[in-house]
Amino acid sequence: MEDITVIKNVLKNTKNQQRKQMDEFHNLCNADNILDWCSYCHDAIYIGDTYVSNKKGLYHPGCYEQMNNYFDSLDIEGENGK
Repeated sequence: MEDITVIKNVLKNTKNQQRKQMDEFHNLCNADNILDWCSYCHDAIYIGDTYVSNKKGLYHPGCYEQMNNYFDSLDIEGENGK
């Protein structure tokens, strides 16, 4: 049981160290947010990565395309500009 606790503590310390590095990067870059979420799949994306931004949020390009294709398939008049 002690081994599991040690492993958990090591993982926790590693995560805290990563957060600290991210905070330092955030301060260096004066970024508003070091971490945002894809509004479609809710997966983490980091500043500097490729993403699509619109008024409703940030998207991975593939997620944005998938979302648009889905709404196009519904063919709702006025909603998708067709």
